[in-house]
This record gives sequence, structure tokens and C-alpha cells, in this order.
Amino acid sequence: MNSLLVTSCDILELQAGGIQYGTMGLFKFNNPLDESSTACVDITSIADRDIEDNAFLCSKISSLISLGFGSIVFIYLFFKQCIVPLPRSGLILDIGSAGVQISLSLVHVLWISEICDAYTCVNGQGIWYLIAAQGAWLIVGCCSRCMRDGPRENKDKHHDDDDVEEEEYVEDDDRAFKEER
Repeated sequence: MNSLLVTSCDILELQAGGIQYGTMGLFKFNNPLDESSTACVDITSIADRDIEDNAFLCSKISSLISLGFGSIVFIYLFFKQCIVPLPRSGLILDIGSAGVQISLSLVHVLWISEICDAYTCVNGQGIWYLIAAQGAWLIVGCCSRCMRDGPRENKDKHHDDDDVEEEEYVEDDDRAFKEER
């Protein structure tokens, strides 16, 4: 979901006076008034270098940070369930899940950017990617705390339980033998 958010071209629809002037994503822009191009164009190629829009920059950076946190969470969950648990995986999963939520929440700062001052910003199709990503990562963060142990951890626990049962059995046999005498 995070990658769809980063590559989306239609997070906001830009309107003024009832006319749609294009759709904008975090890194791409689509201008429907330009008949020569129907594809999304990289924002850096059309942006005025003199304008510094801190809210827009915050949204862009936050989306990339959430992508990084999400990758860390995915790697730790994959290793925990399929290969071998990594050290401090519970703590890192909690921090990563919280980092994804905070970073995705900061993407909503896009609404107070200078582009929304110049145009009327309306939710585009891409805003649903943001909402879906937040919901999905919230579920992942909650479910990571209640996941079953991986196969290696189960094997180790099962092996430890067998040793304990054998020791109890031997002690019970010794008591029974002593009581018979």
C-alpha cells in the first residue's frame, strides 16, 4: 500500500471555479489541460525552484519514512515466522508499527500545502490508498503482538517440554521404587 501511495498521481484533485486543473500525487502531477501529455509528470520537472512548500515536503518525506518503517516491519515479521527470530523483534516491531502510523499521519499535512491555498483541493482516488495503508498497518501492528511462534521457536519449546516431562517421569519412578522397598 505504501508503494501505491508514493507512486500515485491522484491523491488530490486540483479545482478552481468548478474546473479541474489536474490531479497531484506526492511525486507526480497530471495536467488534463495539456493535451500533448496524458501521463503523469514528475513534479520536480514542473515545480518552481524558488517556492519552498514545507507542508508538501513534509508529506513527501513522511511517505518515504513510512515506506522504510514498513519494510523493516515486513522483514522482521518474515524472519520471525519463516526463518529465525531476530533479536529484540518484539520491540522493533512495536517501534516500526508506531513509526509507520505516525509517518502516514504526517502525509495528511499535504492539505495545508501552498498548492491547496492556490486551488481547491478535493480527495482524489489516491487518498484511499493512504487510508487503506493506515488501516492495514494498524492491523499488522496489532496482530504482530499475538502471532504464534515460528517453527524454530516451536521446535525448541517442544524439545524443552520433552526434557521436563522425562525428568518428572524419572523422579516419579524413583519415588515409586523407594516406596515399594
